[in-house]
Amino acid sequence: MIRKCTLEDKKDWVRLNKQFIEYEYKDENVWNSPLKFGNLEEDFELILNDTSTILFAIIEKEKMIGFMNIQCFYSIWSHGKVFFLDDFFIEESFRGRGYGEKALKSLQEYAKKGGIKRIQLMAENTNPKAIEFYRKHKFNEQEIHLFLKYLI
Repeated sequence: MIRKCTLEDKKDWVRLNKQFIEYEYKDENVWNSPLKFGNLEEDFELILNDTSTILFAIIEKEKMIGFMNIQCFYSIWSHGKVFFLDDFFIEESFRGRGYGEKALKSLQEYAKKGGIKRIQLMAENTNPKAIEFYRKHKFNEQEIHLFLKYLI
């Protein structure tokens, strides 16, 4: 169901990330991002070689239908490593068929086996389906404010 991306996944990862970015901007640019499409091919290789990041491919019948981009860091609050599920995307034609649920369960199993103490993520207020999905899967909601500043 999920596996770590390899260099051979670049074309599919780029294709799906372009769909994801278009979806995010169509939904609403909640990040007020001045950034546009960069060189996703180059980004893929840089991310693949970054030891604090894991790229997972979501596979159905040998086809990449989605991805999860994970940041890994140490948390003093959890007394161990934490996964931050930064991006989670399923190709539109495969949504509503259980692939997201299977991928999330696979991620949790992978994390447990690897000694990861916590998985955390954010869901935009403009995406009620995602919010309900994470509630259904027993993720605890936290009232926080996210602040960001672009340094470009």
